[in-house]
Amino acid sequence: MRNLSQLVAMKMFRDPAYFEELHWRSWIKSMPKISVSEQGNSEFARAWAAADKVEGWLDREQGLLLYVLARQVSPDQDIVEIGSYKGRSTVVLASAIKNTNSVLHAIDPHTGDGTPPHRLGIPVDTWSEFKTNLVNAGVAEKVDAVRDRSENAARHYNGKSIGLLFIDGLHETEAVLIDWISWKDRLAPDSVIVFDDWWRPPVSKAIMTIESYLPPRIGSLDKELVYGPARSGIRSE
Repeated sequence: MRNLSQLVAMKMFRDPAYFEELHWRSWIKSMPKISVSEQGNSEFARAWAAADKVEGWLDREQGLLLYVLARQVSPDQDIVEIGSYKGRSTVVLASAIKNTNSVLHAIDPHTGDGTPPHRLGIPVDTWSEFKTNLVNAGVAEKVDAVRDRSENAARHYNGKSIGLLFIDGLHETEAVLIDWISWKDRLAPDSVIVFDDWWRPPVSKAIMTIESYLPPRIGSLDKELVYGPARSGIRSE
């Protein structure tokens, strides 16, 4: 009678999809966890109060992570956000650099790709609401709002080297790969890359494909996965 390990090995040999799923599950389980504290970030509460008025999926802890990372971007570097929707995360990132020389380049076609209405075939246009939300939050002057797809925006990018790249566009494998390939050559040597919804299989597959080209893992906080050099205020669990 075959033991369990033999049966699993046979299944993996005969079914590549099963092997891929096992590899994915192992990768997910191996991901180090991180946490972040509001201590030393007293202005975050004000930034979050503004961001929390904007529709979106970012929660306070994830917002704090983005805020802490953005605060540590060098003044001679910029931030790129791929996927802004109505501006919830945009407000957090822009608030963090409000008193620096950095600029946040917020890139989104504003057609609601991947949202429930869009999947139902309902036309979506978030551009006007996005810009209004930035004005209401008092951060419009810190944001270079680009209504375009990621790869097109990268071709025309004329900002500074990128100290923080937040990839939160369409959560499909090809789209995530295109986002990375389009922007990787514009990253600063000490840049930090954040992937949203990293645990979703299509996103995970893309990250696993390019992981050997990424900086070292810092770790994951809920649905955000961070790569780059160590940053103050972020603790391993």
